[in-house]
Amino acid sequence: MAASNANKDPADLDQIRADLDALRKDVKSLVDHIGEASSEGAKSARKAAKDGIEQAGSRIEEAYESGRDTLRTELNRNPLLVVGGSFLVGLLIGRTLFR
Repeated sequence: MAASNANKDPADLDQIRADLDALRKDVKSLVDHIGEASSEGAKSARKAAKDGIEQAGSRIEEAYESGRDTLRTELNRNPLLVVGGSFLVGLLIGRTLFR
């Protein structure tokens, strides 16, 4: 094996070196492209998460406003219920504090 390496033509060695250099450049280019692709994927995932959070926030806000409006409507229909409920809550707090 060592004898066959010693008999190699210098032109063959130069060709092998050139091929290795080309291979190194190709691998470096491939690594760069993979890095760019993963960066773009992370950006799109971040944007999708941000959009999802914004949609959830708007849904929560709509539900809160709807619930608040419903509560106001019911309280305006039954003001006696509000007074009675407030009285009971005050009574429970008073009994709890003065024991």
